[in-house]
Amino acid sequence: MKPRNLLLLPLVAIVAGIGATEPSVAASPPSSYAHGLDVSAYEGAINWSRVAGAGISFAIARVSDGTTHPDAYFQRNWSGMKAAGVVRGVYQFFRPAEDAVAQADLLINKVSFEPGDLPPFCDVEVSGGVSASRLGSQIALWCNEIKAKTGLTPLIYTTRGFWSTDMGMTRTFPGVGLWIANWGVSSPRLPSSGWSDWVFWQWSDKASVPGVSTADSDVFHGTVADLKAYAASHGTVMPGGSSSSGSSSGGSGSTGSSSSGSSHPVLRQGDTGPDVVTLQQSLVRDGYNPGTIDGAFGPKTLAAVEAFQQAHGLVVDGIVGPLTWGAL
Repeated sequence: MKPRNLLLLPLVAIVAGIGATEPSVAASPPSSYAHGLDVSAYEGAINWSRVAGAGISFAIARVSDGTTHPDAYFQRNWSGMKAAGVVRGVYQFFRPAEDAVAQADLLINKVSFEPGDLPPFCDVEVSGGVSASRLGSQIALWCNEIKAKTGLTPLIYTTRGFWSTDMGMTRTFPGVGLWIANWGVSSPRLPSSGWSDWVFWQWSDKASVPGVSTADSDVFHGTVADLKAYAASHGTVMPGGSSSSGSSSGGSGSTGSSSSGSSHPVLRQGDTGPDVVTLQQSLVRDGYNPGTIDGAFGPKTLAAVEAFQQAHGLVVDGIVGPLTWGAL
């Protein structure tokens, strides 16, 4: 990713993935990891069949640079990835000085999420002149809008240097995964606070892959099978794709109306059955203890749900509605 040049490339975001002191060449990640690319209009037309044939398992395409520079190649890339069988994701170059909710809504309006797609990514690597506190608040607004209107929990792309300096490590986003940029190293260095592990790693800006000009190289922290399982469990729960209407733009509660829909019923204390078992298993997977997995929504399950909602910026009411299911 590279920051746009307003004089030469008005629609292109060329994002500086890491600090100038770090090299952009050298070490490769383990071959067992699922390998991918991130792309924008900067790469021009891409032959996704050739990309897939070269062993690329996933790709993450830019939808826009803020609200004023939509990516002219996004829809072509989005449909091309699907046709080629490439697991697809979408990122937005985040402009902290712009309206965060409007940026999230632009992404939501332009993307039709389907089963097997990755959740969206917020590309955070410029401060736009705002304070660390304001930057954190803007990111939170963006994440909450994505959650509220899609039921998906996004990921954040950033670098250790930016997060430590511009964010000042003043804010964490529990439950939001990390896409770390760190080039030319055998293992990425994480920000000193906020995350204990990474989900995706942008390891080079010099991919050499048939079907595409030089792009950024990424890996998923697992095998191709792990990647597909991750997409299945963290991707869309919405049978009709994303929607631009429904719950309030600022809402992040668990039970408010959500246009995303859900394949699970609303659950509360006192409920029993297989859906409660699914809930309890999901809580355990995410590190919350609901007590015995017995299909009974009792006090321990209630406490685990409330802790989960608190950590994910949802309304803490202990009721598992579409947004809580989406975050799970």
